[in-house]
Amino acid sequence: MATSQLQLTNNILNDYVRLLAQRDRDRVSRIEVNKRYYEKTTREREDMSDDEREKLEKIRERKRAYQRDYYAKNKEKIRLKTKLRRLNKDK
Repeated sequence: MATSQLQLTNNILNDYVRLLAQRDRDRVSRIEVNKRYYEKTTREREDMSDDEREKLEKIRERKRAYQRDYYAKNKEKIRLKTKLRRLNKDK
């Protein structure tokens, strides 16, 4: 009886260790992907002319402004949706 309990505990621990190792591998691969993307975009940015870089920065600023305005207008609605999502997640 004690041996089967010990085997069961051992199996659970082995599964847990395997899951942790998989999570770490996933995290490392995700970091590598992000690093490659960052290097690629940095190279592309360095190759851009000043006009293209300015154009891209204007687009980004417009996006940020839109997001800021959207959040300011819909702050209460967003807060309520988030609250509802959290309540549903807890169920």
